[in-house]
Amino acid sequence: MLRFSGFLFLYLISAISYAQLSQGGHGKSVSENTRSVGKILIITSPGDLGMQMANLLGTQLGLDVEVTDSDHYNPLVDEYYYDGFVYLGGKYNKPPKPGFIEDIRKTSKPVLWINYHAWLLGKDFFRDKGFGVLDVHYDQYTSLVSHVASKLSPTDTTLIKANGDKVLYWFFRPDKGLVPAAVHSGNFTYVGYSPTIDISRPDFAPFQSVLQSSFGKISRGMEHRVWGSYLQRIVDIRQDQFRTGIHLPVYASRTTNTVDGYDSDKWHANLMRIKNMGAEWVDFVTIYYQDYVDSSRIYADEKRTPTLDSLKNIISDAHKLGLRVRLYFIVNIAKPKNDEWRGFIWPKNKVHWWKSYRKIALTLAKFTEENEVESFVLGAELSKMQQDAHNWRMLVGLLRDKAQYHGLLGYQINFDAMQISWADKLDFVAIAAYWPLSEERNPDLRVLQKAWNGIEDIIKAWKRAHPKVIVEFGEIGYVSQPYSSVLPYSWKSDRGNSLNVNEQLQCYRALYGFLSSYRGIEGVHFFASTDEDDDTASKGYTPFGKPAQKVMEKIIHLR
Repeated sequence: MLRFSGFLFLYLISAISYAQLSQGGHGKSVSENTRSVGKILIITSPGDLGMQMANLLGTQLGLDVEVTDSDHYNPLVDEYYYDGFVYLGGKYNKPPKPGFIEDIRKTSKPVLWINYHAWLLGKDFFRDKGFGVLDVHYDQYTSLVSHVASKLSPTDTTLIKANGDKVLYWFFRPDKGLVPAAVHSGNFTYVGYSPTIDISRPDFAPFQSVLQSSFGKISRGMEHRVWGSYLQRIVDIRQDQFRTGIHLPVYASRTTNTVDGYDSDKWHANLMRIKNMGAEWVDFVTIYYQDYVDSSRIYADEKRTPTLDSLKNIISDAHKLGLRVRLYFIVNIAKPKNDEWRGFIWPKNKVHWWKSYRKIALTLAKFTEENEVESFVLGAELSKMQQDAHNWRMLVGLLRDKAQYHGLLGYQINFDAMQISWADKLDFVAIAAYWPLSEERNPDLRVLQKAWNGIEDIIKAWKRAHPKVIVEFGEIGYVSQPYSSVLPYSWKSDRGNSLNVNEQLQCYRALYGFLSSYRGIEGVHFFASTDEDDDTASKGYTPFGKPAQKVMEKIIHLR
């Protein structure tokens, strides 16, 4: 059995001039109908090349074309971002990932599928299309039949079952029988073999009808993608009066038995939820470690620190969705004793600690600039180390001058350690806003509202001391457990491990009331999207699928 090979592409360059020819009996040329429209993704089997196909579609058909192999297709995100798809199924033993199959099953955008694996879309998919594709192959056809019979080079073909109204052209068998070679229905076009693109061959002509059927009427309509250059986005962001976002915290660099890193396809669904919620921002974390609170060396943990490649991929995915990105540089304690956490860090050798911290911060700042990350939080909740104003001011200068970072720089303070004398060097200060709101479980909404009145006084006093500094709630959320209002900062506020979505709801309602009446907070970023988003019975921070979700959405659209 012959497999889909490079011969499909060897003739593409010579085919370019053919797009200037009319389609003989089918009206205008392909290029006239599709000029300057559409963003198309070509997906190839791993190892196959699609650049020649991209050249044909892009140069001559006016399509904006990108190429990836099927291993690097991003489910949900790529389906949202692109206007149409070409799948080159060139290797029988290398089928595409399930996420791609599911996207193609659901998409309403144009799809051109060539050669193998279409049968994976399922019988129900083809039942709706009015034809069938079977994992059955044959190599004894002699000709293609379009307007005239064209001699066919030997090729492996996939069996198609279809009525005549779905068929673009046919195979002609030695016994004079006709079998569908290419079919079209709705948004889906299928070619069951590897078409020749050499315009000197008569059997090239039918492939033109495939392109016409697939992309002849495609139009862009994705205006949200055109959102200006990186520097222009920064200018726009600085004028934003209320920045809203959702954290997507992932704590591993690669897939393990228990945790999926930022390089896992599973997080695309989270990104889509964040986008559909209406949030402008998504917040990612990159966590580094030091062994103890008094250690002087900070390092990347291979199992828990996201790789830059994995961050690059998810940043690109977020940008495809039109989301702005904030990246947090966080240092955690690898071997904490009792309740120790990063707020207790006080190294024995501060010179070595700062050298280590600056090196990582500079690397991340350069990375964020290269990947057009709109905001970088250069530290978070290092409550004791915040006192070292000289080194923090020097670090901000290095990030601007040496790393040439143009985006918004911020630092996150904890609600109980808001002293920061160098705030004037930052674009914003974020607060981890986990103030306790009550002393008992299931408090009345009025109790929570009264607590926010007292918190408002604290924030106003801080702003009087820093009148030119933008203040945001950089992180806020509540677990779905009893006592979540008592211990908002705890993943396990209820030692009994029980579910309580009502207390979470009341906390969100109180927050909405506070932000509605007090405009001194210029942004809010929810600690809300986790690996529990699909579980409405989860006891964690996610409000998705719970009553609090609607309140979070109201806050996001508040101003």
